[in-house]
Amino acid sequence: MKPGLSPLFALALMCVAVPQAEARTAALPPPQPGALGAVVTRDKASFSFPMDPTRTFEWDLDADPVGSVEYRWSVAVSDGGAKYVVGFFKLRRSAGDSAQSGRLEDLLKRGNLGLFRQDEQGRLLMVEGASVSAAATPTGLVLTITGADLVDRVLSARPSSVTFEVAAPGSAPDAEDVLVNYAQ
Repeated sequence: MKPGLSPLFALALMCVAVPQAEARTAALPPPQPGALGAVVTRDKASFSFPMDPTRTFEWDLDADPVGSVEYRWSVAVSDGGAKYVVGFFKLRRSAGDSAQSGRLEDLLKRGNLGLFRQDEQGRLLMVEGASVSAAATPTGLVLTITGADLVDRVLSARPSSVTFEVAAPGSAPDAEDVLVNYAQ
């Protein structure tokens, strides 16, 4: 395990071993169950975060400051000039909230989902009207951007990799570059 990785992200990294410097010119195989994955078609971009969706997640914990990010599963896409971030974010709402727990689909109902574009000052601005979804699947969480125009806008430069970012209570945030599979 890499030093400093959260257990959640370390599990995902153990399932995928792709050297950063390795050049890929042929189409990549689809991601295997249990592996971080980025698959882009003409009208859909899907990003897979492996985890056990039946495990118990806890949120609104007293140890987390109000306004802090309790959970984050996001993907950063740089296409040369623009940077986009698609993700699910669960913030600690208020000090009066009592601790909650549940499965992944319960947690997804309590957070925020969106697509953001980074401006010249580094601020993330929500992309209005973006079709973005998050789903708990038997192998984990899948974030999806839907629509040919939106996929083209976000991935117009066809970057070879995107950056997966994960944060969870009790763990330092982690990031890992993942190769993109552009399906035909």
